[in-house]
Amino acid sequence: LNESLQNQNSDLQRKIVRADGKSSKFQQELVRQKSAATGLTSERSELLSVNAKQQGEIDRLMAETKKYSAKTIELNSKVCELQAKLSDVETVKYNLDSEKARLSTQLQLSETNSKWAEEQLAKKSEATLTLRSQSEQRIQDLKEE
Repeated sequence: LNESLQNQNSDLQRKIVRADGKSSKFQQELVRQKSAATGLTSERSELLSVNAKQQGEIDRLMAETKKYSAKTIELNSKVCELQAKLSDVETVKYNLDSEKARLSTQLQLSETNSKWAEEQLAKKSEATLTLRSQSEQRIQDLKEE
């Protein structure tokens, strides 16, 4: 009986040693997995930090984009105003060019009329001189008769 108990005790001690070995391996694996989990948690924290920085940069760029969009709209509005003013200036220029052409035509017509009037006056003066000369000649002729 004693020998049987000793055999059972030896078997149990061997099983305990094997269980202790397995337990030690499990504990080592658990430590390794905990270490890996800690590394992943640290990496996750770093990624979250990087993500937060990137989101901040995205938000800043979006705000800047909105600011530039507003400025672009303002500049486009000014461009439209300037185009309207340019159109007004071009209309005034066209009107001035039309008036200049009309006045130039009127001046040419006046010059033509003036030349014609001078010619007519010269003809009338010549005719008057001729008539005066003829009249004086006649008066002279009549005095002599």
